[in-house]
Amino acid sequence: MILPDINLLFLDSITTIPLHLHGTMIHFAIVLPVILLLLEIANMIFKRKTIDIINISLISLLLISLLGTYLTGMADAQSTLLEGNKATANAIMEHKIVGVYMLLFGISFIVMFKIIAFFANKTLYSILYILMIILFIFISAIESISGTTLVDKFGINVAKVSEMKKIQMDLNQTNNKQYIQILEMNKTIQYMKIKEFNATQTINKLMDKNSTKELNVTSKIENKGTFSNIIKDIF
Repeated sequence: MILPDINLLFLDSITTIPLHLHGTMIHFAIVLPVILLLLEIANMIFKRKTIDIINISLISLLLISLLGTYLTGMADAQSTLLEGNKATANAIMEHKIVGVYMLLFGISFIVMFKIIAFFANKTLYSILYILMIILFIFISAIESISGTTLVDKFGINVAKVSEMKKIQMDLNQTNNKQYIQILEMNKTIQYMKIKEFNATQTINKLMDKNSTKELNVTSKIENKGTFSNIIKDIF
């Protein structure tokens, strides 16, 4: 990060912001500085206080639009970060930092230079004010490109993409549950096989014992018969 992050947590908790309004609000923040620039150029030609008043009113509207842009952007970003990855989070953070600096410092410099130009009533200060607006428009253009990249590359702030991601997450959860069930079934089958093997071993041992007993009995009977025959032969 080139610029340090500035947290505006107190703004995030002002109210609940509906999702997918950032794309609408950003248009005001882009168009208003252009209108301010055109009005100030016209004012350098016609020198009308009415234009100054309109210009100051539009600056107030720009501040409100920047605030709305920040709040709607944070609402969309938080919902995206819950389902995003590290690359998505980094891209959102870079976009957010530039937006915060525009909100805090960009509008502050515009207001400051406009007040100076209004009360000093000199061409030099009007030119500095115009240059400040041009700089703000340039940074806004860069921020707009960054926002477009977030939409095109990561699918951020697109309702259909969010819906598809939710469907994919639900499908993954279902697949995980089915996989766990299959593992449990395999464990049960293995357990039953082990029990069957143990039972077979036990039966075989019992059969071996019975066979051994039968052989011993037969051997004893044969021995007795042989011994009887020997005695008969002698007598």
